[in-house]
Amino acid sequence: MWNRHDDRVCDDDEASGKRSLFCALQNADREILGEYQRRNVALQEVRFAIQDATRDRQTEMAIRALRRFSLPHRLMDFNNLPETRFEDVKQVLRVASERIAARLEKSKP
Repeated sequence: MWNRHDDRVCDDDEASGKRSLFCALQNADREILGEYQRRNVALQEVRFAIQDATRDRQTEMAIRALRRFSLPHRLMDFNNLPETRFEDVKQVLRVASERIAARLEKSKP
């Protein structure tokens, strides 16, 4: 299940069986790579897909973040936007997956 109130603390997500976008990606990173690497290619592509998906909302997101005196965290902030639906989360992951697949295809000899 999806946790739409992310705080980037994932232990409680695991205990409840509900994961935010960030915690799902962090868990996948650990399963695949053996550790969480916050700037790996896959996570960066998800961040870029979020940036593209929220281009029209970025100014509003930045203003909200500045009011809280913190910098926006794309994975958490996108997850927590009231207008973000689970379909939006899945679409961002699809876009990122397609981009990575295209990159891998290009790099084949």
